[in-house]
Parts: sequence; structure tokens; C-alpha cells
Amino acid sequence: GVIVPATLDGNVFNLDNPLPGSYDLFVLTETHVLFGLSGAGPDDSGGDVLSDGDLEAVRQVFPLADDFFKPDERWALMLRGNPAYAKLLVYGRRGDFHKQEKHAPGGGFVWHLDVWSWHRADGEWKIDKRYIAIRRKQPGVENVRRLMEFPALAGVTPGTKINLNREHGEDGGQFIRNLE
Repeated sequence: GVIVPATLDGNVFNLDNPLPGSYDLFVLTETHVLFGLSGAGPDDSGGDVLSDGDLEAVRQVFPLADDFFKPDERWALMLRGNPAYAKLLVYGRRGDFHKQEKHAPGGGFVWHLDVWSWHRADGEWKIDKRYIAIRRKQPGVENVRRLMEFPALAGVTPGTKINLNREHGEDGGQFIRNLE
């Protein structure tokens, strides 16, 4: 239930005094965003598993949430967890964030990757909290990044060794979308 920034020291991520538990990692590079989204919650909420229709049910009420991004500028990408505590990966992008909703000089846009926590009560999905995992003001000349999911980055405990290969091999990750 918290966002903890980390720095890269060689091949090691340094988390400054992490709390006990596991973490879903988001890695921003010049060409990619690599992430893992586990179903783990801040407590042992357990319960039923998500059904195939749950992501679509969340997408139905998703536009009702007030946000910096307009409803047509944000996308609910995936849902992990259970009905008592589910994590929704959200991508938001807008180009008219600069000076009273005018486009940024030289092009470009701002984008977020957020994790929204939800629960289902009485058959309806309700939002609990929103966490900004990555916020980026991207100039028009910057490369478009590829969003890739890596199961190895989901629910990681501090001290775990992870080997990531962005492009080849069994640790290559799954392409989700371009962040454009």
C-alpha cells in the first residue's frame, strides 16, 4: 500500500529502508518501462479469485473517477488480485497539460502509470486508493517507450536477485502497449 522509490547502483536496486513485505517493481529506462503487477495486497485479504468479467466490470465504472486525465485519456490495462483487494494498472496520457490546457511547447505530453486499488462490495466495484508509480513529462523529441510486463518483477522481496532480458529469452517479458 505504499510507493517506495529506488535507485540503481550498478546492477542492484537500492530501496531505502523498505518496510517488510513484497513489492511490485516498475523500472523506467530510455526505451522501456518494465513492471510486474502481483495480486498481493497490504494484508491477507484472500477470498475469491477474479473472474474473466471483472476487468470489464471495473472498466464500466472507471470513467466515473475524477482524475487529472480525462476519461478518453486514460486506459485500464490489467487487473490483479481478488474481489477484496484488486490492483488496476492504469495508463494516462495528455498533451494539453501546459498553461491552461494548451499543448506543450515543441510537442510532447505527460503520462502516468498508476496502480488503483479496488474492492467489490454488493456486486459493484469501488475504488479505494490511487498510487502514481511513474509520472513522466515527455518532450516531443524523446523516444516512445514500450510497456512490458515481467512476472519476475511482481511481488519481489528485498534481496531477491532478478535477471531481466528486455528482448530475448524466457525472461523477455510480455509487451502490453507503446506509451505514446
